[in-house]
Amino acid sequence: MDKNKVKEILNVSSVFASPKRMLLLEFFSQGPKKWADMNAFFNEELKIPTSVSEVYKHIHVLEDHDYVVKKGTRFIITKKGKVAIDLAKQIANTDPKIPKVEFEF
Repeated sequence: MDKNKVKEILNVSSVFASPKRMLLLEFFSQGPKKWADMNAFFNEELKIPTSVSEVYKHIHVLEDHDYVVKKGTRFIITKKGKVAIDLAKQIANTDPKIPKVEFEF
């Protein structure tokens, strides 16, 4: 396998490894967000205790891998981020049953 493909797979899996990062991508898919919005999202809306430093760590990973960008005081999901969250939703909604295999002779 090509070394660049391996690197990209590892980069994608590092982002998908955190449920909080995936929640942030879903949150950003609803529109640009400020720091205060993210704090309220985790601590008030979801009731998931999250420190500012933890949110910053997740945002930093998303920025480093081009899933979100900062414009002024707001964070915006990129096309790559939108595709990532759409694929995650598609995977979550996929029937886990093994497909029927038919053979022809």
